Amino acid sequence: MPDTDAPVNTVLFVHHGQVNAAGAPVSLRLALKASEPLRRFEPIIAAHDANAGLFISGFCGVRQVFWPNPQTFVGKVIIRLSGLDSSESILMFFRQCLRFPMSVLAQRGHFRELKPDAVHLNSSVLFSTALAAWLRRIPIVWHVRETIAGRWFRLRRIFCRYVIPLLATRVICISPTEAKRFTNRFGNIRVVYNPVDFSRLDPDRLSREEARSRLGLPQDARIVISLGGCASRKGTDLLIQALQYCCLLYTSPSPRDRGNH
Repeated sequence: MPDTDAPVNTVLFVHHGQVNAAGAPVSLRLALKASEPLRRFEPIIAAHDANAGLFISGFCGVRQVFWPNPQTFVGKVIIRLSGLDSSESILMFFRQCLRFPMSVLAQRGHFRELKPDAVHLNSSVLFSTALAAWLRRIPIVWHVRETIAGRWFRLRRIFCRYVIPLLATRVICISPTEAKRFTNRFGNIRVVYNPVDFSRLDPDRLSREEARSRLGLPQDARIVISLGGCASRKGTDLLIQALQYCCLLYTSPSPRDRGNH
């Protein structure tokens, strides 16, 4: 285990995906902007996608560096975020498995060049980056933003449950739901909720009537809001099915009316 008592001067924040307005990049850039403890060291944003790095670093004015491809599809399959349900996905998985060792070596070389005091992984899919940092004996803060799927005794679930806490100096889970998926035998699991920008999401700055008026919504309309990406694992399909069911109930005639037809 790396020495966690050593002074920290530079922290490398490794982002895993492309540019989007999803929770992971937004949460990271809000944390970099608002957190007082983070101002005590030099943060560096590392991303394979330049636009994603700019999305995060441009918002908070920190340095950005290019990062080798971390072969994240392998990690997505391991945590069951993606499945091997098509020929394309199977081909991509085996292609990235072949590239995985070279990816670890390339990232290890970047760690040697940048010499960060600690590395922050912005997703649970960054297994190659974690291994590269671990081999360099760099303290790892592994931010788990995805629930590790699968039953308790499934092989991939067992692998994640033990390997992530083993490689990481600290594991940050965004809620107790993610945290309970891991073993805490190393005592390094922490729950830290995603930050919220209350300068934009302040209910006192905008009334219900004004908000609906700006959005062009009727004042008496019933509105359902789904927070999160449009993905099956986040329950989008269940929400649509529920809305369809509610619409059928609302538009169908009552038993009394059906008896009159």
